Amino acid sequence: MTSLKTNKMKFLKLTIYIISAFFLIPSCTKDCCYDGNLTTPDEVLDAVGSNELTDTIFSAAISGTINSVNGKPIKNLTIILTDTLGRDFKFITDNEGKFERTKLLSGKYNLRFENLSLYKYSFDEYNTIIDDMTDIIIGAKIATKAEKIAYHIVNFDDGITTWDSFHFTRFRDGQDDLINHQPWRLISRSDYDNNNLKIQDNIEINVKENENFLSDILLIYVGDPTGYTL
Repeated sequence: MTSLKTNKMKFLKLTIYIISAFFLIPSCTKDCCYDGNLTTPDEVLDAVGSNELTDTIFSAAISGTINSVNGKPIKNLTIILTDTLGRDFKFITDNEGKFERTKLLSGKYNLRFENLSLYKYSFDEYNTIIDDMTDIIIGAKIATKAEKIAYHIVNFDDGITTWDSFHFTRFRDGQDDLINHQPWRLISRSDYDNNNLKIQDNIEINVKENENFLSDILLIYVGDPTGYTL
């Protein structure tokens, strides 16, 4: 008898959820939906009345690794996923640079990071960077993919220019600060391997229902194509 009542209650809750979704979805906009799903956990749980359906609703996941360009894993890095409503979901990479976040709603997220100290180059290190860039500018050296990413300070263009070198000179002479030019940069491994060298301070990820989005990311410090500062 108790089992029959429990089954009836589950059926009733499921029916209420389906009816609620039927009325809510047609009026849904970008600001309130992820692919037709209710967006906030509170809204979903209010409609369901329990946690019985949350495994189905929050079925998207993201996992991956973050390494320096030389393959060194970035451990204890706080990763932040921000959804389209501006809500943050935080987690930390392990000793192998791996991370995972489950029970997400399907939709678009921006991945970024925090808790990175600003590396301070020595005067000699700046000179080495500027000399290296000069060789690339005059054609005495062909830039590697990592150098193309790490030596572009303000804008990413077709090649390393005297404008980029000028900014490193300003940093060396204390006239500017790397922190104003996003010193830590992200690029997906697939983009790096395919020579799509557009770096950014966040990566847009589109997670889907019942899927685990796998992401292999490289973290690069401005001026350091070898990953030494990490």
